Amino acid sequence: MKASDAYRVFFPLGMLCGLAGVAIWPLYAFGVTTTYSGRSHAFVQIFGFLYAFVAGFLLTAVPRFTGTQPPSLPTQLSLAAVLLVAAVSSELRVFAVGTIAFLAAHVMLLTLVARRFMRRQQNPPPTFANIGLGLLAGAAGALLTSGVTLELVPASWDLLGKRLLTEGMVMLLVLGVGGFLGPRLLGFAPPTTFEIDGTQYLAVESGWGGDVQGATAAVNRFVPGDHPPVPTGGAVYVFAIQ
Repeated sequence: MKASDAYRVFFPLGMLCGLAGVAIWPLYAFGVTTTYSGRSHAFVQIFGFLYAFVAGFLLTAVPRFTGTQPPSLPTQLSLAAVLLVAAVSSELRVFAVGTIAFLAAHVMLLTLVARRFMRRQQNPPPTFANIGLGLLAGAAGALLTSGVTLELVPASWDLLGKRLLTEGMVMLLVLGVGGFLGPRLLGFAPPTTFEIDGTQYLAVESGWGGDVQGATAAVNRFVPGDHPPVPTGGAVYVFAIQ
């Protein structure tokens, strides 16, 4: 099957898992269930909702930034199926199956990303080093949560495992991607270099992109005064380095 952007598979899965995670509360409130589990809610949201969006974004962005092919559709569906097992098992409070399935899913994602980095045709932005650190934090969190569930690790480590998956992994992924995209979306992108067919190029952005009028209006509100208008849009100048 032809490979497609991974977000088309994982983003809808994430939305479904998010609904399943929050369904715990109204089901209990309306008497459909007699008890609720905060641990079940947390795992469904982490393993399903949160991680599906992480996988969809990384498996779409990493191939583009490394010049490699995205995972095949069967590979994407296999990973999605493992995540679904993790989420459904957590919803049903079969935590041993859920945590082990999530650990397997994380190993799969880590492998897919690492292979594309090893086969890269171009180097990703320097801030993407935080993505690697984030995936390592996620691996540590997955190991701890599964170890606690299987009673191989003291229960006191459970909170650290969850924090590594949320604050640790997710924050590092945001820093890795946001550190690259943020300045460009705001029009403050630094010069960048790239290589095509053995020729090195230097690209410099000039002017602002995005909502220029909105940005200048915000400046005028916070720093009142007569500020010169900023040209709408922007331009990118590319120079070949001989």
